[in-house]
Amino acid sequence: MKKIIFVIALLSLLTNAVSCIILPYYSVINCVLSSFAIISTAGLLLYLVSTKNGVAYKISLTFIFLALGITKFLFAVLSLPVIIGNYSILVIFGIIIFEVLTLLLTQLFSKHI
Repeated sequence: MKKIIFVIALLSLLTNAVSCIILPYYSVINCVLSSFAIISTAGLLLYLVSTKNGVAYKISLTFIFLALGITKFLFAVLSLPVIIGNYSILVIFGIIIFEVLTLLLTQLFSKHI
């Protein structure tokens, strides 16, 4: 499962980089943000697969993290090509903080069940 996630993330990053080079309206900021969204989602999924949580936690969090990863990617692609005053960056980092807190809380509570 780890290899599949790694390969899909690598292909997504490669596709994103090629899109950044080919498409003229795809700014560098959007390319960096979308690459960061792909890397953060892949990292969380790889960490989730390697934990010793219950199967139900892994299955449900995998679907939640994938949906939030797609949301982060869409926010990154559709964000403004500026850094200052760009609320999409705040939303992306808010989603990442939510994902990390959810993962930490499920690990904490799965040890006590």
